[in-house]
Amino acid sequence: MMQALDFLTTAIKGPRRSSGSLEGLRTLDLGDLPRWKRALEHGASSGYGCYFPYALAHHRKGRSALLVEEDAGCLCSFILRQKKSARRLDLYLPPIPMDVNVTRRAIERANDFNGDRSARILRIDEREAPLIASIPGLSIRKRRSQYVYAPREFGELKGNKYRTVRYHVGQVRRLADLQVIPYEKRFDKDCTKLLESGPGTIARPTASRETPACRSACSAWLG
Repeated sequence: MMQALDFLTTAIKGPRRSSGSLEGLRTLDLGDLPRWKRALEHGASSGYGCYFPYALAHHRKGRSALLVEEDAGCLCSFILRQKKSARRLDLYLPPIPMDVNVTRRAIERANDFNGDRSARILRIDEREAPLIASIPGLSIRKRRSQYVYAPREFGELKGNKYRTVRYHVGQVRRLADLQVIPYEKRFDKDCTKLLESGPGTIARPTASRETPACRSACSAWLG
């Protein structure tokens, strides 16, 4: 399992003037799904933070928003958060695909907005950590394990390391009255109804994360 890492800039003494500018950034929406998928195909990121519906769920009115821009062929994602009377900008993920120069510009942009040197990258895959740590003035620390988004690897469950998973999937498939079929768009209403049926029926996101936009993103991602 990959590790999610906090990425922290090294504090620099002295004041820094905030630009407060978000020029060139736009809000992530469902229309960005094809571009998001293309970026992941060319990048090394595979953590759960890359899961498009999860990223979209960070839109919380009056509290936070996920913003994106293009830089030298890389997709840069930022999270804008409102804390009391102040707003703060951080990188949600490293640029995809990872590029040291683009990363430095993105961090500098967030620092300019915040008016200090405290901008962070919130989620970093373990495989990208050494490259990011090589950027002068930056430090990283391990935060926690995370789920890995790797549909091709887990789609067929090949190899000895997935033997236990294959066994449990086989046990489920043998349950009486169980039918396993590919997900299709026509199942949207039934799946949404199941999500809304209440505790004890299905493991579901917390109310703060389960939004119509998130459900729509799940449909688009799967469909």
